[in-house]
Amino acid sequence: MTPEQFRKQGYAVIDWIADYYERVETFPVLSQVAPGDIRAMLPADPPEQGEPFDTILPDMDRVVLPGLTHWQSPGFFAFFPANT
Repeated sequence: MTPEQFRKQGYAVIDWIADYYERVETFPVLSQVAPGDIRAMLPADPPEQGEPFDTILPDMDRVVLPGLTHWQSPGFFAFFPANT
């Protein structure tokens, strides 16, 4: 990976994080998947060859986000604030 590729991919991650915080209130606060659903979406074995970053980052929206509890959501009412 060249320094320029690293910058490009790093900026893509920062943009994804910023977009997440910008839209966190639009997500259901609690996970919307059943136990095992995310595992079932993953391959049984790791890839033998690396994958392009452009194919990995979308997995955050497709695979990871549905399984999260969004602690930073304004709709999250729990025992303590998590936004400090």
